[in-house]
Amino acid sequence: MIEPGKIYQIDYRAFEFTIELDFYSKVNSGSLIVDLIDRVNKYLKVRSPLEYDHQQDGSKVILKFAKLDDARMFMLSFSDILETGGYWYE
Repeated sequence: MIEPGKIYQIDYRAFEFTIELDFYSKVNSGSLIVDLIDRVNKYLKVRSPLEYDHQQDGSKVILKFAKLDDARMFMLSFSDILETGGYWYE
């Protein structure tokens, strides 16, 4: 499971983050999820028109940008909460 409030970079253009938690995690980290969802929604609204696709996979959302430049701007905007698993996507 992805740490609540963090965004995990899957590849050069794809990112995933948790949007639903079990009860225990929701009590401890629920505000992190709400803040993250609000932040991502505001980013996508301000940066429109962006070409991206999003899918919900259980408790996670996978966000994939059509253009590499848009993905890089997303990376810069969310660098404080972005996890790459030790990989460098440059």
